[in-house]
Amino acid sequence: MSKMILYLVGFMVGLGYPMAGVVTDSVHPHTGISYYVGADGHRITLVQNASAIDTTYAQLLKFIASDTTDQIEYKKGQFTCGDYAERVQNNAEKAGIRCAWVSVDFIDAAGHACNAFNTTDRGLVFIDCTNGDAYVVMQIGQFCAPTPLNPNAGYSIKPLGILKNYDIYW
Repeated sequence: MSKMILYLVGFMVGLGYPMAGVVTDSVHPHTGISYYVGADGHRITLVQNASAIDTTYAQLLKFIASDTTDQIEYKKGQFTCGDYAERVQNNAEKAGIRCAWVSVDFIDAAGHACNAFNTTDRGLVFIDCTNGDAYVVMQIGQFCAPTPLNPNAGYSIKPLGILKNYDIYW
């Protein structure tokens, strides 16, 4: 089976209403006329599922553990943080979980991308799957260092930098 995921846009015949449970739209995160792109230059495309919902933190962790995006090798120029965040967002929406793509800017380091989920029991939670599944605390002016979700996973994640700002694209 191909790893490419096909998303179908469904509309009720002649009415133009989206059908429940089907990806109904896509967006390209951007600032002004500048669009975010993946490592290979493609425009980041975020699918939106009108039926996707906010989930509990436990359900989020279960989804992240089952998602294999973090197992893709990081390759500069081929697959980097924006691609990871795009893939996780699209997989979550396909699974019916509302997810955002997040653009992150640092004072002292290159930009980054990760994901956000508005959990029903813990509020807004940031997850980074670039070099393993990690939880990220996003506090402006503070040092940003992802913490592995599984402390026994056998990997460490290097700190990212001092957080300047971030933009969330739902």
